[in-house]
Amino acid sequence: MPSPGSITPHPWPAAYPRSTDYQIAVNGALVDVLRCQAADFAAFTLPADATATVEVSPAVSTVLPETVIRPLRLGLAPSRPSDDRISFSLHQPARLFIDCGRRERPLYLFAVTPEQEVPDPADPSVHYFKAGAVHEVGELTLRSGETLYLEPGAVLKGWIRARGAGRIRLAGQGIIDGSTLRGVPGTRGRLVYIEDCANLRIKGLYLANPVSWQCHLNRCPDPVIEDLVVMGRGNGTDGIDLVSCTGARVRGCFLSCGDDCVAIKAADWDPERGPLPGLDVHDIVVEGCTLLNDGGGSNLEVGHELRTATVRDITFRDCDLLHKHGHGSAFSIANAANATVENITFENMRVE
Repeated sequence: MPSPGSITPHPWPAAYPRSTDYQIAVNGALVDVLRCQAADFAAFTLPADATATVEVSPAVSTVLPETVIRPLRLGLAPSRPSDDRISFSLHQPARLFIDCGRRERPLYLFAVTPEQEVPDPADPSVHYFKAGAVHEVGELTLRSGETLYLEPGAVLKGWIRARGAGRIRLAGQGIIDGSTLRGVPGTRGRLVYIEDCANLRIKGLYLANPVSWQCHLNRCPDPVIEDLVVMGRGNGTDGIDLVSCTGARVRGCFLSCGDDCVAIKAADWDPERGPLPGLDVHDIVVEGCTLLNDGGGSNLEVGHELRTATVRDITFRDCDLLHKHGHGSAFSIANAANATVENITFENMRVE
């Protein structure tokens, strides 16, 4: 067990791909820099009483390009001890875009708080996946009262489903990898798809290598999503899609997407069940999130699919929009159906 106050790199499995472009050292020790479809990234646990000195260098080149640490509001101006290295210090957890000017291969760094609510691995209601291994599970279905937990450094290759359940929790600091989902019939490529589930909580986790929407909630009342990281590239790789949901809270997430980062939608039809009664959408708050979009769609969107009578009382606030490339926009209200849309608020937004 790490000692109190110690910085702990996530112990990823040796079989998971590593970056060939970047190296990162924390307090003088190299940490694993992983490679997924959309980015290279590293992660470690940073306790409240610890300081992390971070050094970033190229894996092969002798020169590191001019580098900016984003979000800019954090004021992290790196020093440059040499042409091939930058250095900066972290005194609190943060999710960072280390912008070396390489749009095709961005670098992210996640310094996260220690896990506080670790479930008992022996609990029969817990799907518990240990660090340092790749767990190939295919489809994993959660039922009422169940928890999915990934230790920091665990990789789960598969996809998550739940329908008509309650009190579901997805948590941890491991990766849910969607690379085995491509071409699987009947899935629509959704990495996490949860429908008609009350009292849903998602906290932490990294979603990587998606083939379609990454976190799709459909007709879920009062869900809470906190500190989720999603990393996707290509059309259709939305980050969080809240479809016909009410009372949703999305907080502190880091969303790097090839399509909409967060989209609020309403639907009156399901590919499996056919026509459904339209549900009004209201009372949704998205706050404290970091958003990057490198393709179609928007960073924050209400729409396009709004097949219901009313969509109202949606608040986006205190978010950092680090970039928006391709077509689409930073903020969007796009009504392609019949809903009356009202009381949509964008508040204290920072666009870089």
